[in-house]
Amino acid sequence: MAMNEREETTDLCPQRYIKKLWLILKRYIDKLSLSLFYKKRIMERIVNLHIEKLPEGFYLATSDNIQGLVAQGRTIVETIEIAKDIAKKLIEAQEEQIPKLKIVNDSFDYPLIIGV
Repeated sequence: MAMNEREETTDLCPQRYIKKLWLILKRYIDKLSLSLFYKKRIMERIVNLHIEKLPEGFYLATSDNIQGLVAQGRTIVETIEIAKDIAKKLIEAQEEQIPKLKIVNDSFDYPLIIGV
């Protein structure tokens, strides 16, 4: 009987139990991360920017979609990046007040701006 008791205690070893629990937890985290990825994908919206070159040589971006969005940069790309950060913050702050923005579809046109 001493041998059977020893076998039973090794089956309930804390290390095995922790390892099994860790594998279950890891599967749950992987599923949760994947669902958050899809949820984030659904939340992508289109914000139209109006960009103009100022006499000083800088670029200014504004938007009719999000009130208060004004961004200025040395290049078009820098201006767009700044506008993107500002848009995210304004959307978070004014979530209920911002009109429904268009959802990004599986296919859309995007102008690619390249400095040459």
